[in-house]
Amino acid sequence: MEPEKLKGIIRSYIEAINKNDPRALDGFFAPNLRTHTLPTGYPRGTEGLKTLISTYQKAFTNFKLKVDDIITEGDTVVVLWSATGKHTDVYKISRDGKITDHWNFINQLDVLKQLGVDVEELQRMPAFA
Repeated sequence: MEPEKLKGIIRSYIEAINKNDPRALDGFFAPNLRTHTLPTGYPRGTEGLKTLISTYQKAFTNFKLKVDDIITEGDTVVVLWSATGKHTDVYKISRDGKITDHWNFINQLDVLKQLGVDVEELQRMPAFA
């Protein structure tokens, strides 16, 4: 698939996130989506990624993403976007235009601390033990 087509898919995906409508995301995911970096306890696949997005939308008033840069190489798309700071996501997109893999790189411990979560208490929970 052409790089501009891949970039367009990701831009449309980000626009769907910004609409704050989980059903708007469904058309972007391959049935066997592999989510590589969801937090512990989240379901895998589409539902886990939608849950993570919903968590951020609930945690941050008027949560919006802005694409700062998109880089493609083959079927891999790297996205630098900003919301409350800089963040990088990596996607693989199949020939039929569906997202098949997703990684994100975020210091989730710092985000939890910024949200006021007692991280030490969280670490004592059975899911983190």
